[in-house]
Amino acid sequence: MSWLLKFSISSLLVIFTVPFSQSMSVGQVTSEFTIEDRLNAASLFEGTFSNALSIQRGDFLLRVTKRFDSTKMVTPTDTLIVEDEKYFRVRFDHISQQTLAVRLYKNSLLHEPLNNESELSFDEGQSAAGLLFNGDQMFTRRLPDKLVKLQEDAPRAKILSMIGIPEIRAVGMVTFGGTGQFAQAENAIERLGSGDSISGLSKLINGKQTIELEVSRAEMKQTFAMVFRMDAERMLPLQREILLKTKTKRSMISEEKIDWVERDGVYLPSKILKRNNSQKVHKGMTYFSVVDTTAALHWFSVNKPFKADAYDKSYLEDTDKMMKLVDVVASKATTLLEADKSKENENKNTASSPE
Repeated sequence: MSWLLKFSISSLLVIFTVPFSQSMSVGQVTSEFTIEDRLNAASLFEGTFSNALSIQRGDFLLRVTKRFDSTKMVTPTDTLIVEDEKYFRVRFDHISQQTLAVRLYKNSLLHEPLNNESELSFDEGQSAAGLLFNGDQMFTRRLPDKLVKLQEDAPRAKILSMIGIPEIRAVGMVTFGGTGQFAQAENAIERLGSGDSISGLSKLINGKQTIELEVSRAEMKQTFAMVFRMDAERMLPLQREILLKTKTKRSMISEEKIDWVERDGVYLPSKILKRNNSQKVHKGMTYFSVVDTTAALHWFSVNKPFKADAYDKSYLEDTDKMMKLVDVVASKATTLLEADKSKENENKNTASSPE
């Protein structure tokens, strides 16, 4: 059932994720429930997918920050810290099959040597790429190269994946961070909606319910639990966990928390917190770590008609216009600007507070 599991199997046997909280259950999960209970719980996933399908047009700026902070297992004093920051501007119209997307990638690498010197080395890199689907015309660009026109039969899903554009409508249904995931979400909901995979349910408390599904990987002789904390009134996932199950314990593999906002009758993801285990190879050494990811979105519009020039190729031909799309200030992404201001004030208060 790979439609449910999207994480690194190779590293999960080495290190497990420390959860955001000890337990996300709103009530005791039990394996004793009626067929009606199971079908009612399964309908919540169908509601999630129905909401996703109702997002036909949209324009958002997504900022994804990821921190990998690892102490190598053999030599605890040797630390690798990697901080990634990505920006995605996506303007889409699924009715007319139009998409304009730009990705800006930033990377800062800090490596503390074995001798514990106070200075850290920085390796900074930045890259930007974009794509445009407008009718039968398709263009891509990777800075500093010029705009390239693609053949009409070029596979759109593959191009989106190559550029790294996320499918934001799949949030909560599949693990955050992948590309081209809506087909995966559709397959998952088809199975989740039947309720056959549900192995545990909590009672409905304050409009919230915990739903557990059991997933087996026969080729690895392992069993996993997927646990959803659902908002039953809005029919949305608030939290999603993947755990490795043994006869004696359950170990966290990944966890996501999702905030939603309502705009024009649909619910949109506004913030995702994700924690998972991972590994990196740097200068021939392998490092293991828990990775914390924060994704924040500003929605410029949803299900509103766009201006006539919204998908003009000049957005990619003109480097300045292209970079302004992923600039928080230039694009007036107020949600992200307010978050930055709040964080800045918090840092000032922390720095000024007495020890």
